[in-house]
Amino acid sequence: MLRVRFTQSPVSHVLHNPLVQRSRSEAVLINTTPIEESLRKLQRSGVSESAIARQFSIGRTLVRRILATSCRKQ
Repeated sequence: MLRVRFTQSPVSHVLHNPLVQRSRSEAVLINTTPIEESLRKLQRSGVSESAIARQFSIGRTLVRRILATSCRKQ
């Protein structure tokens, strides 16, 4: 049996696209104080995070983050 090993030639020059290599934008801080209490009350009454998200028309992940940050503050 004949074994053949293929190798690629090294890259001589790489063209970098400046539009592809962008720095990460800063996170936007949102004042969630007005709805924190409402979210907390609904959670205490047994409403699921998904239902809370649908009621406020926001994502479930955002509900989780708001509740998690309000827990850390206390």
